[in-house]
Amino acid sequence: MDKPFLDTVAHTCLRYALLPSGGTLLAAVSGGQDSVAMLLALRAIAGSNGPALQYVHVNHCLRGTDSDRQAAYVEELCHDLGIPGHTIRRDVIERIERTGESIEAAARAERMDAITAVRQEIGASVVALGHTADDRVETILMNVIRGAGAAGLAAMPARRGPIIRPCIETDRAMTGAFCAECGVTPFYDSSNRDVSHRRNRIRHELLPYLEAYHNRSVRAALLRLGDLARSEDGYMEEMTEAFLQDIPNEPEASIDLDRTRLAALHPALQRRVVRRIYERVTGNADDLGAAMVEHVVRAIRTAGIRRTWTTPSGVRFQVDQRLQCFRPVQHADRIDDPIELPVPGEVFHQASGLRFFAEPFRVGTIPSALDSHTLVLPAAMAVQPLVIRSPRPGDRLRPLGLQGSKKLGDCCTDRRIPVTARLHLAVVADKLGILWVPGVVADERIRVTRTPCDAIRVRCCRSM
Repeated sequence: MDKPFLDTVAHTCLRYALLPSGGTLLAAVSGGQDSVAMLLALRAIAGSNGPALQYVHVNHCLRGTDSDRQAAYVEELCHDLGIPGHTIRRDVIERIERTGESIEAAARAERMDAITAVRQEIGASVVALGHTADDRVETILMNVIRGAGAAGLAAMPARRGPIIRPCIETDRAMTGAFCAECGVTPFYDSSNRDVSHRRNRIRHELLPYLEAYHNRSVRAALLRLGDLARSEDGYMEEMTEAFLQDIPNEPEASIDLDRTRLAALHPALQRRVVRRIYERVTGNADDLGAAMVEHVVRAIRTAGIRRTWTTPSGVRFQVDQRLQCFRPVQHADRIDDPIELPVPGEVFHQASGLRFFAEPFRVGTIPSALDSHTLVLPAAMAVQPLVIRSPRPGDRLRPLGLQGSKKLGDCCTDRRIPVTARLHLAVVADKLGILWVPGVVADERIRVTRTPCDAIRVRCCRSM
């Protein structure tokens, strides 16, 4: 058996801690030589004491019967190897007609959606992709051509979240030789020679031209460029995360940042912050173009300007005294009907993205301060049922420590909460009115005046 290939894959898995010690390992198998070599290597490396190996194959339905034959090849190969798995059909053409994406982009999106769904269904901690160093070289060069930043040049890491690439330090010559030595003939996909696709043009035309006329070691040079970019990108990512450490890390949030603090950052870091908060609101930054990022950054650095932009997906950036990124809540989308919160029990409030938990609680000492994520309510002061709802016009409460009542809107103004962000607040109330608005204000009724006493503890967190 080809020891250099197996040794390289094993070393990569060990170096980057790619393989789980147990559970399920999902391998994405197209049937081509790279993914087949990866499957065979993982089967050999994991052995009987490692994670249980399963495969997933996505049939994009782009080549008619040829796509079906490829799916049948993968199913037969994995059956012979004793590897269980899943074949998923996805209609890429329908997606292209709906979104206007290129074939490559639509196929990639459908493939990753399907793979993620299978991974979550079977409880696999990671999914292995068969990318090699050659794929990485092509991706780096594509990103150079389109003017990508450091993140684009640092393409295809060995691990990113649940995605692992065990073969990323091997090349196609090694995967082909390994398949041949194992007596396995991979499925030949004729579309890989179609130079109407950008990646294929780079693979079959541009890279050979660069090697022949400019730099015989261009592949190694591009990999060095990628390694350098990854190091610098990693540092910038740490800086970005440090700046945003208090911002929720889940999609569907409304994010609001202090403009003055943001304007003090280096422009390179400002761009990353803008992209990152967009990712946290939408889940990804696929439709956020460089031009819009530059518009937002320029507005952040220009005193006295007030501007608003809306992305193709409907997410809005607003720059005034603060930078806000949010998905406008349409009237039809608002969840204004109260959701009853049982005690004990839990509910999810869609507009705020918060999950609430309630339980009986025995208070031993008087709380010294109000926790922004936890409410302790004396049971005698609650007129159940408790409900979770969105703010309403005219909402009033008696803020903790004040003598009279006050509009919730005025409390938000005092806390400098933008009107747009108030749509994403959650209100905890009972039959008598508001008890608590997490992160904003609590009513005087929550005050604990004696201990011990019976209480209701309500906690909230961003839903994962």
